[in-house]
Amino acid sequence: MGIEEEKNRENAPWQKRFERERMGRKEAENLLEEKALELFEANQELKEQNHKLESKLEQLEQNSPWQRRFDRERRARKEAENLLEAKALELFEANQKLKDFNNSLEEKIEERTKELESLNEELEHRVEDEIQKRHEQEQFLIQQSKMIAMGEMVGSIAHQWRQPLNVVSLLVSDIIEAYEYGDLSDEYMEGVRNDIMANVKFMSETIDDFRNFFRTSKQPEQFNVREMVSEVLRLYFHQSKNYNLHIHLEETPLSEDDLLAMGFKNEFKQVILNLINNAKDILIERGIEDKHININFLSTEDRVIITVEDNGGGVPDHIIDKIFQPYFTTKHENQGTGIGLYMSKTIIETNMKGNIRVENSDIGAKFTIELKREF
Repeated sequence: MGIEEEKNRENAPWQKRFERERMGRKEAENLLEEKALELFEANQELKEQNHKLESKLEQLEQNSPWQRRFDRERRARKEAENLLEAKALELFEANQKLKDFNNSLEEKIEERTKELESLNEELEHRVEDEIQKRHEQEQFLIQQSKMIAMGEMVGSIAHQWRQPLNVVSLLVSDIIEAYEYGDLSDEYMEGVRNDIMANVKFMSETIDDFRNFFRTSKQPEQFNVREMVSEVLRLYFHQSKNYNLHIHLEETPLSEDDLLAMGFKNEFKQVILNLINNAKDILIERGIEDKHININFLSTEDRVIITVEDNGGGVPDHIIDKIFQPYFTTKHENQGTGIGLYMSKTIIETNMKGNIRVENSDIGAKFTIELKREF
């Protein structure tokens, strides 16, 4: 958009200036034609008057003083007539020169217009190429951000699987022991089977949640923002326990319809995960013992609002306007890439036509996401 606006600003004054000059020349040309016509008509009228006077002069030829007087007048009129003809010729020649000059300018304007059209076309292609490159770069960064999140989530899944795997292992050991003591009754086997299937089901659901989390949404759709946040928290449960992190999801009085937003639900979940990870890192870095993250929901007529607030003390004033910039990070180079919040902003504002902002509350940083119900 920036290149195309600059191109229009450069072309518009030049075109307006030539348009004004062309109109001015056209007005001057019309004026010269009018003046030439007036001189021609005056010359004709003078010729008619001269002819009438010559007729009268013939009648007064016998009177010598009158004849000399009329001779003088006739010569004067003849001189005036010649002067008018000369002036008319000058005006005609000036008008022709003006027409030639105007035609020359028309050709130059046409040539310049073609050059500008060619330049505009070239700029349009360049703008399209830049937009395509930026889109590809954003998609690459989104994918890179997903890979980083995926690495963290694999650790979470490992923690979530450890308990059911231990349960299954204990049940298998118990079956062997029961077999040795002859305690393998139908009732016992049914109980063991149910316990094993329940744990396998939990592990399967965990894999489904993980797979869905990283599946790319192709078309925007309506989704319940609270349900998406809950799915993220289920995947994040064991990580939050490991970091002694308390995540409070508001028990909202809003109806399901109030919590519906339009967009890409998996990308939205990635944004929530980015904000939670960002808050977690700050709380650990600043040595906060009682770590809290509060997630709340609000609703307006056409928007759903989600807030994610931590108790980490807030963002320093000198960097709060920079945290959404690409590759900006306050972490060590081995601990952060600086693309998480940038991609969160891109997903919310570019892909989902919403808004994301940050401010400092009484206890820490507060991120606010606004999503449209329809777009």
